[in-house]
Amino acid sequence: MICFEPTGGLCNRLRAISSMIELNNDYNLSSNIIISWKKNKELNCSFYELFKPLESIPLKDIKQMDQISHFYQRITSKLYLDDKSVKNLRQGLLLPRNAFNGIKENDKVYIATGHQFYTKLNFGIYKPLDSVLDKVNKIYNFSNGKIIGVHIRRSDNINAIQTSSSQGFIKQMKNEIDNNPNVKFFLSTDSLDEEKLLCKEFEGRVITQGKKVLNRNSSEGIICALIDLLCLSKTDKIIGSYYSSFSEVAAQWGQIPISIVKNN
Repeated sequence: MICFEPTGGLCNRLRAISSMIELNNDYNLSSNIIISWKKNKELNCSFYELFKPLESIPLKDIKQMDQISHFYQRITSKLYLDDKSVKNLRQGLLLPRNAFNGIKENDKVYIATGHQFYTKLNFGIYKPLDSVLDKVNKIYNFSNGKIIGVHIRRSDNINAIQTSSSQGFIKQMKNEIDNNPNVKFFLSTDSLDEEKLLCKEFEGRVITQGKKVLNRNSSEGIICALIDLLCLSKTDKIIGSYYSSFSEVAAQWGQIPISIVKNN
């Protein structure tokens, strides 16, 4: 049995779950895998407030009352891999074969990570709720001209703040206008100041979700984040933030190019 606990924020969890599923599809690690989804301040939202059930592997929300028994399950596992263990095992983004053997040889394995640990990802396994898709479709018509996605991470990512400046985003957006005078932008950001700046700088070109909740410690905030993620994934290209899984996953989900803003 493998108990898999995705950790971190929304995009870290989505990549980690996809890694586990694709890895098991290729190596048949176990016929008994359970994904355990914990609500916490990083992501205080049930999986089932975002997506329909996964088809291949059961996923359960771990309620507060189940935390103790769940912790006991982890400490009594014969093989426990956390974030650090996964990072030590993997080579690039591919776990070596002997790591697979270690997992297959144990009948009680617990893996807790927010890392992508397998080269193959498949975001098609996630089926957003109809209520989420309805909100995505109401934001704008993606087929109406060229739209570039812009993701600016500010509130809790020091790497993005220091490396991807506002002026860097403005410069790349102006380059896109030079290439196509009719281009528009879908903006996803956790900073109202950045939103005001870009809406003023590129008046009439910037599309946003509108009023949204930014607090990740709420279901509403995570639902709004998923709506932004799906909108970004439907654009023609993404101008993204450095060291941000949100920018990267949006591009991976939509299989579109991404340009990361880096200060000179």
